[in-house]
Amino acid sequence: MHAETPRSRQPCQKRRARAASWAAALVLLLAGGHARADEATVHRYQGAFWAIQAHTGLVMRRDPRPGEGVGAALGGSLRLATVLSLLDIQASVFAARYETRALDDARVRVTRWSLGFEGHLHPLFLGTIYNNRLWYWLAGIYGSFGVDLDLTRLAVSGPGSLRDRGLAWHLGVGMDVPVTDPNRGAGFWLGVAFRAKFLDVDSGGLGLGSFNERMITLTFAYRNNNIFFARLPPPTELRLEEPQLPRAAPP
Repeated sequence: MHAETPRSRQPCQKRRARAASWAAALVLLLAGGHARADEATVHRYQGAFWAIQAHTGLVMRRDPRPGEGVGAALGGSLRLATVLSLLDIQASVFAARYETRALDDARVRVTRWSLGFEGHLHPLFLGTIYNNRLWYWLAGIYGSFGVDLDLTRLAVSGPGSLRDRGLAWHLGVGMDVPVTDPNRGAGFWLGVAFRAKFLDVDSGGLGLGSFNERMITLTFAYRNNNIFFARLPPPTELRLEEPQLPRAAPP
C-alpha cells in the first residue's frame, strides 16, 4: 500500500485552502449585496413613520366681538402612520391664549389647555410611491377630524376667574413637506394646518356665547421611518420608481 508523503499532501491542501477562500468570498459578496438591498429598501420613505412634532400658531374666535384680538397657540404631539399613510393618527396637547370682551365691554383673558386625538385622511396617498419631493408634498395633503378634552379659564379685570371643562371636536386641512431627504431613514418636515374647532363654554354672566374657534398652525417635525422599531422591508409592490422616458441613441 502506497504511503502518502508530506510532499504529495501539499497540492491537496492548497486546493482545499483555495476552495475555502472562494467560498468565503462568495458568502461575503452575497451578504454585502443583501445588506445593501435591505438598507436601500428599509431607509426609503413609504408614508410610514413615527414623529415628534412641535406646533406654533394663531387662534381666534369664529364670531369675535369688536375689539377682540388674535391670540397665540403652542403645542406638541406624537404621530404614527402606516404604509402609504393609510392610517395616520396623532395625539396632541395645546395651550392657547387670547383676549375677548364681555357684554359690559370688560376685557376677558381666555386661556385654554387641550388634550386631543385626531386622524388624518390623505386623498393622494398613492403619490408616495413615485419617490420624489413633489409627490411627497401632494401625498402629504390631508383632511383631519378629532376630539379634544378642554380646560378653559376666563379671567376678568380684578380678582377671580371662571373655569370650565368640556369636550370639543374639530375639522381641518393641512399639508406636510420634507425639509431633508426622507429616504435616509429619518428626517425633518414642515407642515401647515387650518382647524375649525367647536366648543361651548359656560361663561356665567359674561355673556360670551359660543367659543367656536379658528386656528392656523405651523409644525416642525422629526420623522423616523422605522415604525414599531422593527426594520421590516416594504412590500415589493411598493418598490416602484417614476417611469423614465427612453433615451435616444447617440448618432
